[in-house]
Amino acid sequence: MNTPLTERPASPAVPPTMRTATVRDVMHPGIMSCSGGATAAELARIMASCRVHSVAVLGLSKDESRSPRIWGIVSDLDVLAAAARPGAPATAADLASDPVITVRPTMSVTEAAETMVRYGAHHVIVVDPEQHTPMGILSTLDIAEVLAREDS
Repeated sequence: MNTPLTERPASPAVPPTMRTATVRDVMHPGIMSCSGGATAAELARIMASCRVHSVAVLGLSKDESRSPRIWGIVSDLDVLAAAARPGAPATAADLASDPVITVRPTMSVTEAAETMVRYGAHHVIVVDPEQHTPMGILSTLDIAEVLAREDS
């Protein structure tokens, strides 16, 4: 289930700052995903062709709903580590970071940044608070872009 990444909404007349921005303002809508059985090479192809630094690993939930859930996130660094260890297990399930760190779209960028620092996460999944489904992804680079505008 790949949800194509889409462009962010048009920039507002006054760009948001760390004090005013919400996650929704700076996240990338949509996510790229794979199954737990995807190989490191398949992950690398997704990342390279879609120009992304992480891929969500999907599987069925363990509750009675058996609905699709994000089990983990594989980063570009995880794929490089797998390439450096020939013969080691290298499926998306093996490489995925767990637990998945999530944020709400209405959360302030500052609060999201604090969450990312606390967990050492370079990417977090943005989850719709009502439907509990992924809406997009927020990366450290997205937050760095907000910070970069503040000195301009």
